[in-house]
Amino acid sequence: MTAQGPRIANLMLDGIEDVDVATPETHAAADKLERLVRSVPTFVAPRGFERGSIELAIENPGDAVLTATPRFIRSGNLEVTSQPAAIEVPPGESGMLRAEVRASNGDVAMLQPARAIWSIETKIGPRTARFETTVAVLPVARYAIPKAGRVAIDGKLDEWPRLPFEVQTQGELSAPPPTPSDISFRFAVARDAENFYLAVDVTDDSIVQDVSAPANEQDGLTISIDPRPAAERDANKSLEDAFFSGDLARISYNLIALGDSTPTQLQGQLQAAMSVATRAVVRTPRGYSVELAVPAAFLDERQGESWRELRMTIHANDLDEQGGGVTTLHWQPYRFGPAPTAGTGAFVKSE
Repeated sequence: MTAQGPRIANLMLDGIEDVDVATPETHAAADKLERLVRSVPTFVAPRGFERGSIELAIENPGDAVLTATPRFIRSGNLEVTSQPAAIEVPPGESGMLRAEVRASNGDVAMLQPARAIWSIETKIGPRTARFETTVAVLPVARYAIPKAGRVAIDGKLDEWPRLPFEVQTQGELSAPPPTPSDISFRFAVARDAENFYLAVDVTDDSIVQDVSAPANEQDGLTISIDPRPAAERDANKSLEDAFFSGDLARISYNLIALGDSTPTQLQGQLQAAMSVATRAVVRTPRGYSVELAVPAAFLDERQGESWRELRMTIHANDLDEQGGGVTTLHWQPYRFGPAPTAGTGAFVKSE
């Protein structure tokens, strides 16, 4: 079982296929194989991207040869123009596959990820096991963090001349596409000697607050800011693994609701990470706006030197009626989700 639902291993037994078998052995193997395909960060210029290559690494932690066969599905503005053949990876080794992509929008921040569906075949003991896993395909960029003028953390965005990052289309493969009139947002970043700043303007056609629900199960934002060294911030662990390994406790993790909410046990244990940033939220005629500041001293300490880079995730949570389900709108593939892309949400100080 995963956070996204049950996992089924289709095994070949005595020559009979299409039999679903679940044993402790297959469950353990499936856990090892869950994230065996990962993207290799392919950094490009933020603007003017037309075509390029994306590399995917396939690791084989098992004891038998692993065969991985990809199938690509284009997004609204990103197409995989090559169809690489299947790759065989010996046990304990890794392989690399390159796919050519073409974009119809040269602004990398606006690209939607294409979908790579991998059919995996290997042996678990004497049995043949088949798994399927999905990976997001997306070129990534390092976005500049300009110097800020005077910023007051009051939720009002008067001091922000523009919000250049616009999010209207879904950046996370596991989440359904949104209706832009229902939920969308724009944001900007900046910095000075004291803080890293984030400003977000959210359009939400129906603001719903539920004091009995956690902050992430009602209208609001979920934001993580990770200034640790690249090897740590690009590890792309699941949310559960990041929590139990202590990674979440070492970053700035923010669940922002428009009013009071009911904290969960998880949020209680992340109180330190959720208290790093100063933030403010205000209602607007179209939805709400948020300002957030993370102290430079925290960024320096976590980066191990005077901070220069960080990784950010941001998504809007949308609840249209009390007791209903929450939909989420992600800027880019969620690093803690089922199909992350290494290097997403990378920001660097501009000179």
